[in-house]
Amino acid sequence: MLREMHAAGLLQKHQKWDAAVLPAQALLDLATIEGAKLLNKAGELGSLEPGKRADFSLFRLDHPSLAPARPEAIVSHLAYSASDEAVDSVYVGGRCVVRHRELTARPWESIRIEAESAAEQLWRP
Repeated sequence: MLREMHAAGLLQKHQKWDAAVLPAQALLDLATIEGAKLLNKAGELGSLEPGKRADFSLFRLDHPSLAPARPEAIVSHLAYSASDEAVDSVYVGGRCVVRHRELTARPWESIRIEAESAAEQLWRP
């Protein structure tokens, strides 16, 4: 999702040749709450609020792609420069599925096998 945000922001800026076309906060909103609205799921996804699913990622603020990790720069870093390697942990529905870059829910091999099986069913005529 980080790469998609970055690309979307750069494409918008390139089309107008104006760095202010899509501010970092607007880009982050498009990837979160606005995406949930598009899916008609804003009541359950897209922001951290009581009653919604707790889907979120924790980032290592000491990662080079987030430097300098100043409060006023974090949103911009997430939108335009954060690397996948900066993600430390991931929570889905409030449950930790990746902790310190290690899968906790299931082994990668079982996820890969399930994904391949699903792909086979989708591509079958």
